[in-house]
Amino acid sequence: MRTVLDRDLVEAFEQTETTMHRQHLARYVTYEPGGDFADMSRDGGQALFAGHLSPLSYASGFGLPCRGNENDLAAIESFYDQFDMPARIEVTSFSDPTWLSVLAHHGYCLDHFTHVWYKPLCSRPRHFFPPVGSIEIVEENTPLVSQWAHIVASGFKIDGPPSLDDITFATCFLQHDSSTGVLAKVHGVWGAAAAISIQGPIAMLFAASTQLTHRNQGLHHMLIAKRLEMAAEAHCEWAIIQTDPGSATERHASELGFVMGYTKAMMVAPMATS
Repeated sequence: MRTVLDRDLVEAFEQTETTMHRQHLARYVTYEPGGDFADMSRDGGQALFAGHLSPLSYASGFGLPCRGNENDLAAIESFYDQFDMPARIEVTSFSDPTWLSVLAHHGYCLDHFTHVWYKPLCSRPRHFFPPVGSIEIVEENTPLVSQWAHIVASGFKIDGPPSLDDITFATCFLQHDSSTGVLAKVHGVWGAAAAISIQGPIAMLFAASTQLTHRNQGLHHMLIAKRLEMAAEAHCEWAIIQTDPGSATERHASELGFVMGYTKAMMVAPMATS
């Protein structure tokens, strides 16, 4: 098994996320059949639209593996023009320099960075954390989906309680075959939730959220550890996790053996920054 990050492995990691987003959008459409949802594929890249405020509404994969060119950018901008939305395009530190030059030439600006951490996994399951008396970690099942979705939606909502649409959006992450949720209970109260998407040899850890009243109790760390255990049991070769630079998630990932592999940048069209 490879242990050194290279361009081919980055492409595989990025494809894992692309597949998960497509699966999520396909499920979300069933809840909003009249909504404006669309996707476009071109030369190994994709553009998704799931609403103007949706975190899934951006283009990715261009410049990796293909070089990306003016025609690709024109197609992306035309796709988002139909929704009256400025294009948002994600690039990586492994993207072809030609594609980065095209975006710079057209005035695209940085919105934010994301770090991608990776960890090679052994072929046999390991127990990554010891049991803690007052904390219980469980895999979600049908009766717990609503609890899981509410915790995840609450964690990503900064301006009040989550709406029904926010909870529906979160629920859809668990409604495709590759994903499983996990929850943490402290003294009988559900305090944190997260998910894992297993696609062949790659396990993607995502959607971690801890309730405000349960933070700084080690739940986030234990949810990462639990999902690593699940990935090893599924005989995955790699685990990946995306983080905001300088976040607590980065500290937990490092403590559990992840290595920072590469950076992703969200680039936005000039009119989006005016």
